[in-house]
Amino acid sequence: MYQNYTRAWNHYPSRATSSNEIRVIGEGTVDIQPDQADVIIGIITENKELVPAQRENAQVSAAVVDALLSLQIPREKIRTSDYSIFPQYDFVDGVQTFRNYKVEHRLTVTLSNMDQIGMVVDKAIESGANSILAINFSAKNVLNQEQQALTLAVHDATQKAAAIAQSLRVQLNHPPILIIEGGSAVNIPEPLYSTMPMVKGVSTTIEPGLLQVKATITAVFQFTS
Repeated sequence: MYQNYTRAWNHYPSRATSSNEIRVIGEGTVDIQPDQADVIIGIITENKELVPAQRENAQVSAAVVDALLSLQIPREKIRTSDYSIFPQYDFVDGVQTFRNYKVEHRLTVTLSNMDQIGMVVDKAIESGANSILAINFSAKNVLNQEQQALTLAVHDATQKAAAIAQSLRVQLNHPPILIIEGGSAVNIPEPLYSTMPMVKGVSTTIEPGLLQVKATITAVFQFTS
């Protein structure tokens, strides 16, 4: 998945034009180690009566929060990201029959220590959580990597233009007469689970992998025959 930084850009194919111009697209990619993660924990309870379902959910949620605090995670890094209550029904021979109420409380835990991710998953499950919905990785500051990716994109565009000029047997003029920044994006890796996090008593290891910062530019070069 991609976290997009919005800058509109026009996509042009690499080609030579009648006005002695070569227009190319350059791309650059830089790897970066993620330094932040959001772990989304779910506490789901069901009961035919709404109040008992809510009460049980509140008790389990409190136990999960206490367990997370015991890991020295600041309380402000633990927040409710969603809370929902809805009835569930069964359909038999086209007839809708009430089954029970489902209460779901989602907690998002923001971590700066990647080594804590597995411990957070384990503690949450041990304390009664029954769902790990997502682990989203990010980097706090990617400005330097964005600039590096842009530099690589310019080099890439220059090499493409040179290759086209060589094939056409024309002389490429430097520098380009126009550069349009296409924007940048951070490719966020999917986490890898070494074990099923829903199983209590199992040590879970999360491998964050690398983020990829990508930049795209469109460059226009002139050439002489």
